[in-house]
Amino acid sequence: MSYPDLERVTALYENLGAQLRALPGVRSIGVTSILPMSGPLATVNFTIDGLPMARQEAPTAYYRMVSPDYLPTIAVPLQRGRNFDLTDRPDGRPVAIVNRRFAETFFPNGDAIGKSVRVDDNSKAPRPLEIVGVVGDVKHDNLEGKPTFDVYVPTLQVNSDALVWLRNNQFWVVRTDGDPARLAEPFRRALRAIDPNVPAARVAPFEDYLDSSLRQRRFNVRLLAAFAIVAVTLVGSGLYALIAYWVGERRQEIAIRLALGAAPSRILRDVVGRGLGLATVGLAGGLIASGLLTRMLEAQLFHVGRGDIATMAEVALLLASIAVLASLVPAMRATRVNPADVMRA
Repeated sequence: MSYPDLERVTALYENLGAQLRALPGVRSIGVTSILPMSGPLATVNFTIDGLPMARQEAPTAYYRMVSPDYLPTIAVPLQRGRNFDLTDRPDGRPVAIVNRRFAETFFPNGDAIGKSVRVDDNSKAPRPLEIVGVVGDVKHDNLEGKPTFDVYVPTLQVNSDALVWLRNNQFWVVRTDGDPARLAEPFRRALRAIDPNVPAARVAPFEDYLDSSLRQRRFNVRLLAAFAIVAVTLVGSGLYALIAYWVGERRQEIAIRLALGAAPSRILRDVVGRGLGLATVGLAGGLIASGLLTRMLEAQLFHVGRGDIATMAEVALLLASIAVLASLVPAMRATRVNPADVMRA
């Protein structure tokens, strides 16, 4: 079976979709021309009707052809308007859904619904699409950077010049109640029954798909975490050695203080306080350095800002706790000094 036109592509979508919906545990299915984090890119030039060109600062948007249930299936929240439905057919009015950044940038008064955007997705002239919905932002390529401008069009209204994308790249997403991996073989069987010449390149849980696209990033983060653990270990052992040496150098002083009636708790507080003092100086320098270094590491941070106060406070508390523990052992040893033995030595 060949797919020279939208009618054949739509027939494949409807037949395969009907078989998948009949499988036990399937809640919803969707189709898109490009899946987030999958690698391929598709952009389209656009203009906003009635908006001065001076305000149209970004002439391109990410272009996605999606089925009516795709956005709800991958849990992209609908913020205004509606999602696509079965009334958005080739003979109906051309419609589009845009993301939040698109709406807030070009329609700051919140009136994107009902407005028209012209997309240049064909060889003739840009065609007008009525905006019927606004959805949340999606990270299509990577986790860093600002959200893109996104324009979604229904698969049933794809222009013939853009059909090559949908004909050669269809990503199917299926939301299930149980283990999604168990649907891999039923999906392949259903596709072979409809058209054995159409291959299923990869069938895997969505989490596995994202894991493979984020493998290098996770390796980098784990490597940084390993270095951080080694650094914290060195800090703790170094502080312990320093406090132990300081206590050893002042054994006679501590013995005299104990002989004169100083309470062991006072000696304990003095030694631990010494360790905390050193740690405080180190923390102050570390916070200043982190403010500079996070500018270089910002690409590795996700949902954590460069000036995230909560994260810095947690790290400072952790290092302060390590300083207390590293100082406590030499401090306990100092309180057990026998003044008579020290004087005799």
